[in-house]
Amino acid sequence: MDAVSESLTELSGALEEIEGSPEGLVTLSLLETVSIPENPSGPGLLTHLGLGAAGGLVVGIGSVLLRHSLDTRIHRPVEVSDITDLPVITAPHEVKNQRRSRVAAVHRREAFAALEAHLRFTRTEQGQVLLLTNPVNGKEASAAVLDLAAASVAAGRRTVVVDADAPHSRTSRRLDLGSRPGLTDVLAGSTTTDQVLVCRPGSFDVLPAGNSPAHHDPGTNWEQALSDLARTYELLIIDAPPVPAGTEILKAGQLVQATVVVAEAGSTDRGQLLATVERLRGYAHTSVGVLLLQPNSGPDAYQPGDFSGGRRQAASW
Repeated sequence: MDAVSESLTELSGALEEIEGSPEGLVTLSLLETVSIPENPSGPGLLTHLGLGAAGGLVVGIGSVLLRHSLDTRIHRPVEVSDITDLPVITAPHEVKNQRRSRVAAVHRREAFAALEAHLRFTRTEQGQVLLLTNPVNGKEASAAVLDLAAASVAAGRRTVVVDADAPHSRTSRRLDLGSRPGLTDVLAGSTTTDQVLVCRPGSFDVLPAGNSPAHHDPGTNWEQALSDLARTYELLIIDAPPVPAGTEILKAGQLVQATVVVAEAGSTDRGQLLATVERLRGYAHTSVGVLLLQPNSGPDAYQPGDFSGGRRQAASW
């Protein structure tokens, strides 16, 4: 500050020495002595923390609301009922490690036992034919097929699983059946169901996917294969490819009495599920329901007796 004061004094003297300038052109006077502050000036630490917390809260809430508005996935059974009037039954996701998740494994077995019991009411004079499909990915559908077949065997019903998802053959791979003749070979007319059927004493039998190229138009051989199996087994469970490929089976398989669409909470898109359901509604010979697989814990986890999730009861399936 002293250096600034001296500079102003020198400037004032220089101005007054200019020739022709009036006297007293510049007058300087000291009004107040300025002291150097001992502490920094500005908002304190608490103010900065408060503003940061408030700003972070606003951004966080905005992000959550934006994500929620843009999220089109299904998370709860009631969301299925909001877009369709189909019956809904819930079950936990596939349990990878049953030793660590024994409770979840028990809940999943109970859920599929309940599903098997409800579907049993639609059986006919011949064996019941059931088709499981998925809007996009068939992994969970294949796991559901095997668990439902196990529940049917536990209930004393003679059961066969038909692996109709030839491009992936997930059911055959899960059972370590390897590469062998199966359904596609039957549809091609090169063999019969009796020759390629895999019998598993004490469990369900399996008709593998096969080695021949997949037939998108199964034709009469497909219906004949179902008819032959229906005369021998009480329950036929078809592991079908995702829609629309799965609907090709319904075109030929007039014996299919019920179709289960397997959806995954937190993964299946509402639009995809609705499109799948609407496509399946075109086949009057089959009833349609939704199996929603949910996390193994949380408020929406499976509870014994929770067979609706919305407006219609699964008993009407």
